[in-house]
Order: sequence, then structure tokens, then C-alpha cells
Amino acid sequence: QLESITSWAVNHEPSPMPFLKKLITENYTVQNFFANSCETIKAEFSSLCSFYPSSPGPISEFYTNNNYYCLPELLKNEFNYESHIYHANSNKFWERNILSPKWGIQNNHFSPEFQVRESDYQVLERLANDLSTRKEPSFNYFISFTSHSPHNQLYIDNYNLENGNSPDIKLYNPPINPNILKNIEIKEKTIRPYLSQLAAVDQSLEHFFYKLKKYNLLNKSIIIIYSDHRYYKFLPDDKLENFYNYNKLPFVMVLPEKNKIKLQNIASHIDIAPTILDLLKYKKKLPTNFIGTSLFSPNHPNYEINKCLNQIIYIDNNILIKGNAENTMYNISHLFNKDINFYSYIPALSEYIELSDKILKENKLGK
Repeated sequence: QLESITSWAVNHEPSPMPFLKKLITENYTVQNFFANSCETIKAEFSSLCSFYPSSPGPISEFYTNNNYYCLPELLKNEFNYESHIYHANSNKFWERNILSPKWGIQNNHFSPEFQVRESDYQVLERLANDLSTRKEPSFNYFISFTSHSPHNQLYIDNYNLENGNSPDIKLYNPPINPNILKNIEIKEKTIRPYLSQLAAVDQSLEHFFYKLKKYNLLNKSIIIIYSDHRYYKFLPDDKLENFYNYNKLPFVMVLPEKNKIKLQNIASHIDIAPTILDLLKYKKKLPTNFIGTSLFSPNHPNYEINKCLNQIIYIDNNILIKGNAENTMYNISHLFNKDINFYSYIPALSEYIELSDKILKENKLGK
């Protein structure tokens, strides 16, 4: 799970992430992949538990006492997979020390096992080395940190001093796309370090794949790479191109059988856990709290909902809706298919947002 990496940045020419871009080009991907929120912990929740996060704020603030039945626990029960999470931060951040075990993760690799903000390069090298020694199958959840803010030269200088065992971050020097500069709310002095830090993440991914190949593990692994949430606002808000620049995230799935396939038009974090179970040929009915759909399913609904501090976005192949969960005000932003009955969308969406929030509030996501 990559931090704050958007598709426009990966596709910027020249790309700061050529390795990831090549992976996306050559493997399974989704045409338009989106987050279900704008906070990292919510990305973890939706990816692992296949359910929409709460509208108001982080799940770590409201629902640490809830019961959950999520992918890691199911993998243990059905396939005897051990689960591990790797992140160079304190496990108390976002209350991961409480939530990770509740979501079924058995082994937590946080600080002080890693230095806080230790490079993705080093954390992924450790993960690859750990995988090489394991005899049993495992589920491993890596959360990147190198691309997290701040994005400035001072952070880059400190990173290079403190991560001597990793390649230095070098400033991204090519010209920035003028359309990006014109439409994004941040300045070039921030965008350039941001792209530089993405390049360091890309080096880390490439090194990780090198290590897996060295250990003969690539042909034994399912690798899913995606971003946690969007990065900064594009203006004007009603310009469709800027909506995609702001919200569209990289997603790729690398399997032992290499295939260049676009799976769905629209998908999101909630679809990740059902897709993994599909790949493992899980034949039972999905847990009732799993509302996502396998990316291989012919019945995939091709829509996405994003809940960000009560701001709601809904998009499918017909319509784009924006609204507010708190005051239940919703408006049609773009209509892609003028033949649909768009009047029915808004009351249905409002009811669905309220229901999914209620399920979390009433602690109904356990077994």
C-alpha cells in the first residue's frame, strides 16, 4: 500500500516511477481505481475488511472497540496463512496496535523494529528476506512511508543522511507538465520534491522484485500494489479532467501467470480482499460484511464511493455525484449517460451512505 501516490504522477513524463508504470502496463490493472476515503487507516480497513469506512473521520477515532472479521483472519482459518504487517512507524499511530490484531493480523513489524520513517527500500528488503526463510504460506501487508509529506528539500536532505543503506533521493529535475502546474493548488517547489520521493519508492519496489526473483519467489507470489488515497486538490473542482487527476490511483496485480489485462472500468479498495480470495479459489460464500466484488467477476458493479470527512463522492459509468453525509445534500457533478433516470440516484446514495455508517456504529462487522 503506497502513500499518497496518484496516477497523474506515475504517468507524468518522464515518469518518476518507471518501474511501477511498466508493471501496470504489463500486468493486471483497473482502468479507474479509486480510494474509499482520504486517510491511510481507512484504506487499510477497506482493503482488509471489504467495507466502506465511516463518513465523519478515521476508524481509529471511533471504532477501535468494534468486532471485525477481515481477510487475514479468514486466510488463517481457511488456508492456514500467517499474516504480517510492515510499517516504519509506531504501532500506536492510527491505533494500529489495537486495530491490526482485530483485523486478524498476527505479526506486527513496526518501530522499534524499524526506525520511524526508515526507507521503504530497507523495509521491503527486510520483508523479502523474511519471505525467503518462511516454510508456510503467509499474507504480508506493507505500508509505505517514503512518499509521505513533508515534500521539501529539508526532508530529502534528512532522509539521505539517515538512510545510508538506501539509495539517496535525488531531486526530480525535468520540467513539470504545465497543465498540472496550472490546475493544482500546490506550487512547483512542493511538486518537485514529491515526485523525487516517488522515484525513491519506485527504486524500493524494483529492489523488492529483484530480491523476490533472487529468492525464486516471484512464481510463488500474488503481489498487489495500490495507493492509499489522493494527493492534493485540482482546480477548478467541476473540471472532469481534474477530478480524475485528483482521485485516480495506480493499481496493479502481479501474478505468477503474467497477463496484460484491464479487469474493470471502475474499482476501489473494497474489491481487493474478494479478489485475493477468488485467486486462492475460495469457494464458500463471502462473509456478509464483505461488500466488495472480485475484479475477475463478470458481475462487478463498476462503481466507487469515497467518504472523506463527510464529503462523499460516487462515480459509475453513468454519473458522478458529490455530496455531504452530514447535511445529506447531494448534487450531480457530471452525467456520462443522458438516458439514465438520474433522479433515483441521489436518494438511493444518501440511504446507502447512512446505512453503511450505521452498520459500523452498531458494531455489526464481526462474525
